[in-house]
Amino acid sequence: MILHKWWVCHHGRRNKERMTTERAAVSKKTTDCPASLDIKIKLVTKMTKFRDFYLRRDPPLCAVITVHLNHNHSVTAADVIGLELNQYKSNQRF
Repeated sequence: MILHKWWVCHHGRRNKERMTTERAAVSKKTTDCPASLDIKIKLVTKMTKFRDFYLRRDPPLCAVITVHLNHNHSVTAADVIGLELNQYKSNQRF
């Protein structure tokens, strides 16, 4: 494997504290969103060609890209963009 990167939506639960009553403001934007992007690039050698069907093809298919775009929140509303930008810029966009 040459490269393996995994990105998740910033509204997901990964690397966030659990929401409690005293820390409700910390986890305000966490909606447990399942949207993600997974990219794997495989090394092409004699042994990997022997073991992997897709690397045996001509040309070898050495990348696996998995996209899950099923957000459980709005991605185009001004209030969602306002969470990552300041409110003035997000209001100008809409």
